[in-house]
Amino acid sequence: MEKITLCFLFTAFLFVSYGQSSIESRLGPNVMENGSFEKGDSDWKLVRGATLDTTNGYQSGSSLYIHNDDTQKKSPGASQQLEIAPGSSVYFTAKVRGRNLSADVEKKSSNGARIYIQAYDEFDKLIGGRYPKLSGLGTFDWKELSGEYTVPINAAYVSIGVGLYGGVAGEAWFDDISLRLEKPQFIEAFLMKPHYRGMIQEAGEQVFSERIVINRAYYDDNPAEIEVSYDLKNVVNKTIEKFRFKLPASAVDTVLTFAPKRKLGEGDYTLTGGYSSRVANTSFSRTHKIEVVRSWPAVYIDKEGYTIKGGKRIFPFGFYIGHPDDEHLDRIKKAGFNTILSYGYGHNTKYEEYLDKAAKYDLNVIYSIKDFYEGRPLKLGKRKPLDVARDYVNTIKHKPALLAWYTVDELLPEWIPKIEELYEEVRKIDPHHPTLQVHYYDGYRMLEKYYYNGDIIATDPYPVGRADLALTSTRVKAGLKATHNTRGHWAVLQSMDWAVYQKERKPNPPDLDELRNQCYQALIHGAKGILFYSYYDLFQERWPRQKELNYDNFNKLWPDIVTMSEEITALFPMLLHGKACSVEVLERNGIEISCIEYEGRHHLLIANPFYEEREISVRLPAGMAITQSVQGQIASTIEGETLKLRLPSIGSGIFTIK
Repeated sequence: MEKITLCFLFTAFLFVSYGQSSIESRLGPNVMENGSFEKGDSDWKLVRGATLDTTNGYQSGSSLYIHNDDTQKKSPGASQQLEIAPGSSVYFTAKVRGRNLSADVEKKSSNGARIYIQAYDEFDKLIGGRYPKLSGLGTFDWKELSGEYTVPINAAYVSIGVGLYGGVAGEAWFDDISLRLEKPQFIEAFLMKPHYRGMIQEAGEQVFSERIVINRAYYDDNPAEIEVSYDLKNVVNKTIEKFRFKLPASAVDTVLTFAPKRKLGEGDYTLTGGYSSRVANTSFSRTHKIEVVRSWPAVYIDKEGYTIKGGKRIFPFGFYIGHPDDEHLDRIKKAGFNTILSYGYGHNTKYEEYLDKAAKYDLNVIYSIKDFYEGRPLKLGKRKPLDVARDYVNTIKHKPALLAWYTVDELLPEWIPKIEELYEEVRKIDPHHPTLQVHYYDGYRMLEKYYYNGDIIATDPYPVGRADLALTSTRVKAGLKATHNTRGHWAVLQSMDWAVYQKERKPNPPDLDELRNQCYQALIHGAKGILFYSYYDLFQERWPRQKELNYDNFNKLWPDIVTMSEEITALFPMLLHGKACSVEVLERNGIEISCIEYEGRHHLLIANPFYEEREISVRLPAGMAITQSVQGQIASTIEGETLKLRLPSIGSGIFTIK
């Protein structure tokens, strides 16, 4: 990465967003082979009796024909394997026609025909995927199914599949199947300083830094120079300073750093940035807010991504909860957790009582306003969601327990205009508390779309019940890359049992090792906050959910959670005040590792996400020695400069050298 530092000129600049051309204009050609089945079943893998229909197609004369006569049978289907570059954002579609589609009434998710995408690693293990909305049941003419996905960083290939969802009977025809890659914009810009909401301290450092990425590889390695201009204006729209420069044809990934000629005084400013090149449809400009303040807000994210509350770093560590009473809040606090997030409070008459009760137990509250969008199912009468959200923010923004606003819960990019509107409203009304978004994307490209409309981005892997727990690292790594080290970066981890949500699952709640392992993976990949989903699910054993709380089930699970919490909270001093250090990995074997230097020692955070014993080899740093060969679940051997660390199935922990 190239770095350019200019200290003699000034550009105070906050890049809130980058220009957006239409998605269609940025999509490449269809990379599916034989997506219209005109070449028979060439390039497709047909399973369980899927066949071709050469008389009935959407536009061509052929289509894939699926027939299932029993809802208890597995449906026929077809799939195609493709090699797509990791990190690519893809859009996939299929045309489908249905006849007499019916479903097992006990399977609520069995709602017709589907298209889906799955990503696999080099060992042919499933990493993750996207499963868009189904077609619906009954008889219908051709309609389109579609979805979008970012290919995970560690994916070797993807597979596109079509068929009937489990528990669905009837007939379906598929045709015109496509997968198109989204080309990123030719020029992308990501503000790195000021790191939080464009805020600069009047008496502090006034340095500005932006990362500019030029995606030449997506544009036939176009060698165009990039012209960049900035106009800084004061509150009365008077231009204070201008800055102009060019990035050469060799520039691909550049960090620009700027310092002012003179200190900016307290107040509001605007910065208009313009970016242009000779490449068609790539020029854009944006006006952004800069605010010079005397002191930081009550709660904010510092330049290293940590949460600051009351002038001190904290590590938010908590639970999604339901409607809490004193019994539950007391239990959560005594277990070592410090943060709660309740879906039960957003549009609720006792919301002030909720925050006051949380304060009594010294618990931080992330307050949910995630449903205050036009088009969401929240019932507000004739009032507009944004107006209601504004009232809630104004009423409770001074509550001591308030930590952040929960603004996004797995909303797709089509919601971004409304997300930006709510975010800007919250910023204006309450400058003292950040916003939190949670997403389920496997790749960073999709997460980057939310870069300019939130302060904290979290991902939620929920891997327990899969072949391994590696999805935790996949998603948390994607979140870290998408934030460009300028936003809060958290993880939402799994304490719930999938059997509570899916009838076909047998009870399999995360055990102590699985809880610990998820935490260590998240910490290894830079998470500065961890929430668990969810406390109220611990009172349920399986689907369907019962109205009465099952304390027998809860009492079986809670001790492991308390033990996990005690271990993780003991790490807080190191996590909050230690410094990242490098570790040279010689042989990884899929094991995740990072290093923190704290109090003169190197602490290796290690997690084996697989249900089998594995070993990782690293180079022992010069001057360092092993004082204890077995530490927790980690056993070590030394061969010359090579330190081999062996972990059991789903093993994790800290290994200290000094």
